[in-house]
Amino acid sequence: MDAHEKINRVYNTAKKIPINDSSKIVLISDCHRGDASWSDDFSKNQNIYFYALTHYYNGNYTYIELGDGDELWENKHMSQIKAAHTDVFWLLSLFYSEGRFFSLYGNHDIVKKNKRFVYDNLRLQTNEVLKTGKPLNISLFFMILFEFWFEKQIFAKC
Repeated sequence: MDAHEKINRVYNTAKKIPINDSSKIVLISDCHRGDASWSDDFSKNQNIYFYALTHYYNGNYTYIELGDGDELWENKHMSQIKAAHTDVFWLLSLFYSEGRFFSLYGNHDIVKKNKRFVYDNLRLQTNEVLKTGKPLNISLFFMILFEFWFEKQIFAKC
């Protein structure tokens, strides 16, 4: 399947996020949530992030995380990241339970493209609070589009 066919297939089967003049959307990228160790840069900004995210939640915004939300290069276990930032994951689960959370993976959390990883790890973010049993919604269209763009950027520089 060539690139054009791949993009068309993904576009035609992807979940659509309706956007109009009254839409409230916040886009945040590169949070790099870590394990709260000395190398966890997110820990230093967790309070301001939580405050901002609370504002967006209360304002009925849709939250779209544009990659590298979790630092899975330095941390191999999602459970350590969730344990370090339980309040953040609780708030993310509220967005998710209302259909207002979407996430794309980046190079630091590319393991999220593995459906088994998502099922085993991200599902727990909502189960711990809401007992829904549904994995977090990671938009397939954006993931594959990003992957396609990322591959083109790498090969263009070779």
